[in-house]
Amino acid sequence: MKTILIPTDFTIESLNTVKGAFKRDSQEKVNLILLYAIGMSDSITDLLFFSKEKFIASQQSGKFAEAFQILQNTYDSQINSFRVELFSGYTQNAFANFLEANQVDEVFIPKDYTLKLQHKRSFNPLPFLKKCKLPKTEISWNEGPFVHEKDHVSELFLVSNHA
Repeated sequence: MKTILIPTDFTIESLNTVKGAFKRDSQEKVNLILLYAIGMSDSITDLLFFSKEKFIASQQSGKFAEAFQILQNTYDSQINSFRVELFSGYTQNAFANFLEANQVDEVFIPKDYTLKLQHKRSFNPLPFLKKCKLPKTEISWNEGPFVHEKDHVSELFLVSNHA
């Protein structure tokens, strides 16, 4: 069973990469990891009271959770497991260790989408993803005329994918 990694910024638009990955790779069940990159605080107090689950929940809007649930139901036959992971390293070696620890087999990257970094310590993981030694697939999707639908669940159904 293959494990795929897809970056997210917890917006509905970023889920189009997930949709594109499942449209391209429909042969086998996969373990899906959504990646969010964030630098950790230097404060010992912050680190002691940091909770990955609480942080992820604070970043996800209800709309994002609903949109992902729709995708999960749509591609249920292709999803073995799903989880969100945080990457907090700053070097390519740290990222390679992250990929190895999570047993990632392939990376899917949004081709025409720029991640929206909303947390003050978040950073763009795309340079790490593009330099990693794993197979990479760029997913191109067209935002098209549906700009008014941004951050709406219906946006997942209106955007067309181009792999």
